[in-house]
Amino acid sequence: MKMEKSAGFVIYIQKEEPVYLLLKYPNSSMEKDYWGLPKGHIENGESPTDAAKRELFEETGLKEEELTVDDDFRESIKYFFKQKDETIFKVVIYFLAKTKRESVKLSDEHEDYRWVGFEEGIDMIPYKNTKDVLRKANRFILNR
Repeated sequence: MKMEKSAGFVIYIQKEEPVYLLLKYPNSSMEKDYWGLPKGHIENGESPTDAAKRELFEETGLKEEELTVDDDFRESIKYFFKQKDETIFKVVIYFLAKTKRESVKLSDEHEDYRWVGFEEGIDMIPYKNTKDVLRKANRFILNR
């Protein structure tokens, strides 16, 4: 069975309550359109944090110097998906970072973005494991 590793971020802006960045993933051969957190493949020789920062920049234009990364937050999810007739096991590692920049420059990989409150984010994200990452991040931020 094929295995993929990806890394990404839960990105937020601290307002009265934190607001989170969600990206709209377009319809592909794997699934329908959906909203999710920024993430992407870890390349050979790349650390998960370096991959997450690179992918975030490629997908949103957010630069490392525009982020305050919280080194105490790290969550992983694991799942299977089908691509054509092949089952793939995927691991995604998420980190947490705060930014002050609201403008996002989307790559061709995404159709839209939104800054949303926690409840709206939970409603928009279709997958339980990604919702759980957002829940843990929100709890982590509020307990700081």
